[in-house]
Amino acid sequence: MAGIRIPLNDYGVLGDPPDPGAWTPTLTVSVIVSTRGRERTLPLTLAGLASQSYPRHLMEVIVVDAGDGPPISLSGRVPERIRVVRPEPGTPWTPGACDGDVVHLLDADLLVPPEHIEAHMRWHHLADHLVVLSRPLHVPGAHGGSLDAEALAAVEAGSVEGFAGRSGALERRQEWDGASDLREAGAKAFTAMGGAPASVPATLLRASGGIQPAQEYLELGYRLAQAGAVFVAERSARSVRVGGPVAGPDRSYLAERVPSMRRLRRRPGRTYLVPYVEAVVPAEGAAVQDVRATVDGLLASDLPDVVVIVAGLPRGGARMIRDAYAGETRVSFAGHVPDPELPVPFRFHCPPGWVPSRKTLESILAFAERRGLGVLSLALDEQEGVVSARLERTAAVNRARRLALPGDDLDDLVHETFATLWEAGETWGIVRREAPAPAPPQETGHDGRKREPARPIRTSLRRVLIPLLTRT
Repeated sequence: MAGIRIPLNDYGVLGDPPDPGAWTPTLTVSVIVSTRGRERTLPLTLAGLASQSYPRHLMEVIVVDAGDGPPISLSGRVPERIRVVRPEPGTPWTPGACDGDVVHLLDADLLVPPEHIEAHMRWHHLADHLVVLSRPLHVPGAHGGSLDAEALAAVEAGSVEGFAGRSGALERRQEWDGASDLREAGAKAFTAMGGAPASVPATLLRASGGIQPAQEYLELGYRLAQAGAVFVAERSARSVRVGGPVAGPDRSYLAERVPSMRRLRRRPGRTYLVPYVEAVVPAEGAAVQDVRATVDGLLASDLPDVVVIVAGLPRGGARMIRDAYAGETRVSFAGHVPDPELPVPFRFHCPPGWVPSRKTLESILAFAERRGLGVLSLALDEQEGVVSARLERTAAVNRARRLALPGDDLDDLVHETFATLWEAGETWGIVRREAPAPAPPQETGHDGRKREPARPIRTSLRRVLIPLLTRT
């Protein structure tokens, strides 16, 4: 499973999953039931989980008591392997205590038919970096009393879909409707993770930072994408929500933590908790003037949510460099080039002595987003070897790392799952420190005609050039 290479989010290359009941599962699953504000309907959800077709010895249920009231007590029909956990208020919940290979997220107001868990788990047996999403039907005006009694009877009789029809349950439009069930959604597929149900490999959930106290599913989906996830829309995993309408996402929370949602970051001059791009300047052995010129050029970008890492020490000027940026919170220092930090979506490597224009970062990021690029390499000087700048998409690099087998080249994996492209750095406004200030980069030529993008450098030439570049 580890080596399957899915281009962008087109999981269609996996083929169809096995039919329910016609296969032999081997992976274990931990079903996490969140009870925040849904304690009344919890027995309905647990009764449905007690009737699942997925093998009982491969499934455990963990009820997360996230409220601040009395501890939850379990009653009625419940799964065989079940326990209640109560995390400390305000702390992230990670699957460290789970036994399952896969973590399946449910809310405690969902009625699930017997095949629900199995429908999700079929996909996880095909590849180990899938996030499987399904969408519930919504019962309008749901409130307790006779509705709860009817819903419980439907669950126990295995007729959840019949109950959905009788109660007038509605299916709400979601992001995957116009994107071939997310196969054509590209890097924006994570936006379909608007809530439960969702299932994810436990290792991927841990790598993404776990479930945060705010429990914003869209933000979790964003972090999973940065960790290398592919998102699958599973329509046959039906469920019915009886707990009333779900609150919309906290836009302020998302603005701080999901930089890819650019429409939420329109206030000029703002900096945010998670930057859009992390620029790295390798300073070891470089002249102080070259390092400062490059850092200053990056900080002067029209793109406000950028941070700069100065990696290594320049010749004889370590203190001078640190003093120069002592008051600049967007600049940090490291002894070497660190691994990409989740969940910053892009990293830009720029050699010292080369200065980007004010428009450079914004322009190349927009270009990479439009083309779905995993790596964009910009040739700066080829007189004595290849000097280049390099834009890396965190999601692409992390997916390549998850897929890599011994001897695999990461850039080749990025090229197969996203795309890689070479262009001239001067085209995008990157010049030497001594050169005059460049004109803003444009995608049209001097004659007004649209500029033709450079073609990707194919395998033979790439194998010569790529080893000369800064490696991921």
